[in-house]
Amino acid sequence: MTLGKLEKIENLKPIWPHEARSFTPWLARPENISQLSEAIGYGPEGLEVLKVEDNVGAFYADIVARDTLAAEGGLVLIENQFGATNHDHLGKIITYAAGQKEPVRTIVWIAEKLRDEHRAALDWLNGNTAGTIGFFGIEIELWRIGESPPAPRFSVVSRPNEWVRDHAADPDLSDLRKLYIRYWDALGTLIRRRKTLLKPQKGTPAQWTNFSIGRANFALVATAAGKNGAIRAELAMTGATGKLAFARLVSQQAEIDAAYGPGLEWDHMPGRQQTRISETLPDVDIWNVSDWPRQHGWLADRLDRLHRLFHDRIRALDLTEQGQADDQP
Repeated sequence: MTLGKLEKIENLKPIWPHEARSFTPWLARPENISQLSEAIGYGPEGLEVLKVEDNVGAFYADIVARDTLAAEGGLVLIENQFGATNHDHLGKIITYAAGQKEPVRTIVWIAEKLRDEHRAALDWLNGNTAGTIGFFGIEIELWRIGESPPAPRFSVVSRPNEWVRDHAADPDLSDLRKLYIRYWDALGTLIRRRKTLLKPQKGTPAQWTNFSIGRANFALVATAAGKNGAIRAELAMTGATGKLAFARLVSQQAEIDAAYGPGLEWDHMPGRQQTRISETLPDVDIWNVSDWPRQHGWLADRLDRLHRLFHDRIRALDLTEQGQADDQP
């Protein structure tokens, strides 16, 4: 077999002649923001673009997106820059973040070259913001093999501390929380082996773990409650439009139940902002490690079914005021 040679394209301008007018619109397209989302660890559907060239006073933020797994808020600010990073853009990302109406949780600074002093600045910010906001420094590159089309690569140079923190090594965690880390990591291993569209996160010491389904304020959630001995797979809808989204899907309930099969529970959750559509497996002991293959197999199957059933439906939902008005008689 003859193998090609991977070569870096040093000049980005023939591909993207102008940062604001060519690179930013290119990056904002779903198939391209998906590559950036995967690079920073959010999964291929972890970012939803909200605005491009958003006005902040006398300046314009390149891209404002949302973390689709964030229960509330979760704004992600993306600033692009050709060439090497400079102090001007470092100041801009802070200004843009301060000018948003919602709290910004993640800032992504993309450039051809991240200078050492700016990497140090991002590392310092990540270490001194108490985990309330994360800063990524990304270098954008183009590569090709022979005469193949150029392919972009996002190389993470600086990232928030919690992205590399090993929870399992924390001596302050209880035995139950340490068990949850192992439990979710084992579920993630099974899901990755099945090669479905689900993208697991690293195991956390919580009784739930989330999976993106491609739109903000929606998530697939797996829970393992030790108290009542049950595990659950659910589609969770949160935020100001959570109840409206639930109502929209209820109008399709007969079709959805028929496609899914028996077991779905539709919970409007009165008095709470969240709603959910779920299936529960009772009489489960998460401390019984020998039973994990059965438990994780059940969760992986139900989560995959929920993803295939709801992914396109959710992305097509009209949750605007006009859409709500169209429902009125």
